[in-house]
Amino acid sequence: MKVKTETLSGAALNWAVAICDKKNSPVVRPHQNAPGATIYLNEGFRQNGICFNPSDRWSQGMPILDNFRISLQAKHAGWWTACIYDLNDESTFMCVGDTMLATGLRCYVLSTIGNTVDLPEQLAAALHMGVLHAA
Repeated sequence: MKVKTETLSGAALNWAVAICDKKNSPVVRPHQNAPGATIYLNEGFRQNGICFNPSDRWSQGMPILDNFRISLQAKHAGWWTACIYDLNDESTFMCVGDTMLATGLRCYVLSTIGNTVDLPEQLAAALHMGVLHAA
């Protein structure tokens, strides 16, 4: 299912960030008794119990924001803006959101994948797609 990048959050955002790096083969593990899923970068991480959660874990999300030089700015009313300026093709990508990590990571996904992300069926079902906005 296609989802707008600007609406990604939680496991959907974590999965989108994982696929931005072509070296990763993200694994989706739906929760047993509740809506949602946990994302792992690959099968080995799943077996070791190391989940990929950059939208909530500073130790995973901040290195991405730093590495891609994503500019973040706090705005009034608790909003954040994130911006990437690509010198190679002189393009600018900008996102707005309510948390610093999620906003910066959405901007990263936007600059890497584009305006929409195609979520795997297993993840879409686990997240009860009514929460996300289809593209």
